[in-house]
Amino acid sequence: MVNQLLDDLNAPAAAKTELLHKLAGTCANFGLARLAARCRALEKVDTPVDDKQLAQLRDLYRHSLEALG
Repeated sequence: MVNQLLDDLNAPAAAKTELLHKLAGTCANFGLARLAARCRALEKVDTPVDDKQLAQLRDLYRHSLEALG
């Protein structure tokens, strides 16, 4: 589900806030606190998620899963 939400961040800017909110909640539910906090921070910024930010979210997700595993 997290991968799908990350993929969906390429959607139009209007959907960005809702997707980041869902992503933050999903991550929090799975104990991925750093990723959830990063999503909440991006949710508050009124600019589209750029490729660099998306790559950072994906890296943080990957590292978070490795830490859990």
